[in-house]
Amino acid sequence: MNCKGNLFLVCRGSRVRSVWFFVHWALGTSVSAFGIINVYTGLQGYKERTSRSVRVWTVMFTAEITLIAFLYLFQDKWHYIQKQGVILGNEPVSPADQEIAPRDRPKEIR
Repeated sequence: MNCKGNLFLVCRGSRVRSVWFFVHWALGTSVSAFGIINVYTGLQGYKERTSRSVRVWTVMFTAEITLIAFLYLFQDKWHYIQKQGVILGNEPVSPADQEIAPRDRPKEIR
C-alpha cells in the first residue's frame, strides 16, 4: 500500500478505513437520532411545564425532519434519476434503434 503522508495509515481498501467509516457513520446517525428524540422530549417537557399546546411545533418539526430525510434519500438517487430520461447523442431515435418486445413483433408468414 502506498500511503504517503497518511498519519494513521488509513489507506483506501484497508480494513482500518472500513472500520473507521462504519464507526463514523454509526456515531453520526446515533447523534442525529438522539438530537431528534431530545427535541421531541423537550417539547413534551415544555407542554407539561407550561400547560401550553405544542402541537403546532411538533407538526412543524416532524415536517422538517420528513423533508430533510426525503432530500437526503433523493440526493442519493439524483444521478440515477437523471440518467433514466437521457438519450445519448444528438441524433433522433429511429424505430430500428428501439428494442421491439416479442409480443409486438409481426408474425412471420410461412
